[in-house]
Amino acid sequence: MKKIVLIFLAAICATSFCTHISASNENPSIISIDSVDILFSENSTLSYEEKQIIAEALLIDSPDAQAYNLLCNLFGHKNTTENVTTLTHCARATAPRCLEEEWQVTSCSRCGNTETTRIAYGYKNCCS
Repeated sequence: MKKIVLIFLAAICATSFCTHISASNENPSIISIDSVDILFSENSTLSYEEKQIIAEALLIDSPDAQAYNLLCNLFGHKNTTENVTTLTHCARATAPRCLEEEWQVTSCSRCGNTETTRIAYGYKNCCS
């Protein structure tokens, strides 16, 4: 009887911890850095850390920084491709003020190597 109670308590503790962990690691679809909002699709399969790497790669344009590890050298990159929208607030002095850009981002889930290609851009009214 004592073992059954311990197993039952362990199962309750495990499910409550799992619920807490999944609730604290939600994947937001918008990352804001300074005056730029990086918008990911609602059904994105990327983790929050991968989204953060992509956001930094879009804002800090450093083509010299290439990340590789042993797995990528042996088997090649494990790339995923996503379309990402950036919204730069107050980019111009006159209306429309905000710059909206659509990017195709290819990133390696093993080493973080990220390649970005701008697909489209335009200005819109979102700030006054």
